[in-house]
Amino acid sequence: MRSLKIVNGDISFDSLGKLQWVEDINLIIQSLNLRLKTELGELFYSEEYGHPIFKGKITEESLTIFLKETLFQDERVFDVEIVEFIKYENSAKV
Repeated sequence: MRSLKIVNGDISFDSLGKLQWVEDINLIIQSLNLRLKTELGELFYSEEYGHPIFKGKITEESLTIFLKETLFQDERVFDVEIVEFIKYENSAKV
């Protein structure tokens, strides 16, 4: 199975202007990445697709539950093992 390659929310083209495709493990990675970036109900044509809006205090336990619930929506995912959380501090100034 294959699908169009999506980069930053847009369909991707190569240097010759041809559509790019993803397949195999790269397709699964792209699919999960898109699901994690889409809020549940955001797509009017698929209200069941996406992640639930995260509520409450973010802890490793709550984040683990959130990630697993979102990833298990994809029927190709049978198990999720979270090895490590890395704290990222956004240094962007507003």
